[in-house]
Amino acid sequence: MKDAGRQTEVLDSPTLDNLGSEGQEDQGSACSRWTLAFAAPSVEDAYRAYRNPVILQFLRWLLGVGAVLVFAGSAIDFYRLDSDKAWLLTGIRVAASLGMLGALVLTWTASVQRHLQTFIAVGTCLLHCMWLISVPIVGPGIAEYTGVLPINIMLTFLVSGLMFRHARIVAIGAAAAYAAALAWQLGDAALAPIFYLTLAALYAGFAAYVAERARREAWVEGNRSEELLLNVLPPTIAERMKGGEALIADRFDEAAVLFADIVGFTEMSSEMDPAELVRILDEIFRRFDLIALDLDLEKIKTIGDCYMVACGLPAGRESSAWRIAEAAHRMRGEIGQVGERYDTKLAVRIGIHCGPVVAGVIGRSKFIYDLWGDTVNVASRLESTAEPGAIQISGPMRARLKAEFQTSYRGEVEMKGKGMQPVWILGGRLE
Repeated sequence: MKDAGRQTEVLDSPTLDNLGSEGQEDQGSACSRWTLAFAAPSVEDAYRAYRNPVILQFLRWLLGVGAVLVFAGSAIDFYRLDSDKAWLLTGIRVAASLGMLGALVLTWTASVQRHLQTFIAVGTCLLHCMWLISVPIVGPGIAEYTGVLPINIMLTFLVSGLMFRHARIVAIGAAAAYAAALAWQLGDAALAPIFYLTLAALYAGFAAYVAERARREAWVEGNRSEELLLNVLPPTIAERMKGGEALIADRFDEAAVLFADIVGFTEMSSEMDPAELVRILDEIFRRFDLIALDLDLEKIKTIGDCYMVACGLPAGRESSAWRIAEAAHRMRGEIGQVGERYDTKLAVRIGIHCGPVVAGVIGRSKFIYDLWGDTVNVASRLESTAEPGAIQISGPMRARLKAEFQTSYRGEVEMKGKGMQPVWILGGRLE
């Protein structure tokens, strides 16, 4: 049963193939087989917001190291080429090196960080243009640089951080331009370099596709795991578990606990079709979940046809008693509506008590956030001894509610392990 107090829709499968299959588009995570972009712009934006900060860190290293290497290459060219070509080519290389340093500085600006993929795409295009401008300067000597051209293609696909949907366009365009430049300068001798350049582009493109696909699938799976975790644990508790806290146990002195049990449901289960039975119970608990969400209560668990909810926990939540009293009234009203919808007589017994509780996470393979203490036991006894349709509360709970709600004294009731205890019936709000 999903907790309505947290996200309830989860991805049915962590794989991109399944995410893109029929019936999953409404999840907003369908992924294009060719571009790898998520169909829903909001999902794609969320992925980029997750991925770009990581890319930015490596991009800064790439620009810094790249500027040094390009500058070193200019020195090598200066000593290997004749003077006219050397000065011209060196000037281009130095300008490129300074441009990379300037780009490095720009990565700390908000504008670049906001449009990082466009920034990288423009930068890689300029890098390829630098090499193409160098071709007529070097002339047939370009044959000595053919090993660098596949590296530039791989840089676009794998190292720059450019996402595949953009990288494939830039890299294919650059590879075609390189092939044309080689054919122009080398003639028939360009066949082998063009073949290896094409082969390198195919390998790099395939590797980039597989790597980004894996990253996107891991992100989807991570979101799915996050949502599943939030379905069973309060967000603050989930964060503590993800932070590595092994033992989670807290004491709350001002918690209120509510148990709601559907009257006669056990007997109904022996007479009703199983599918119909589960459908009714699911609708009831879904409505209860929405009530808990609206009133900022913490759903603890369901036990058969019994629903347990608390207020005043985990840490940071108010312990206002009126919220759990209001929840009880709404639950009773929802039971009546469900009964009318399915043409069956339904009633609920509710018990509420307040006081100290211990809350914590138990289990490993199927962990739950649970409560312990006398407060929990008394709330359970109040529910089990209540009349059908009644909201039965304890003396301490009445003391907290009497200024806002009507209450009537029922008398003393025998409670297991507690003996005779005074109880009150909760009425409506005072005018």
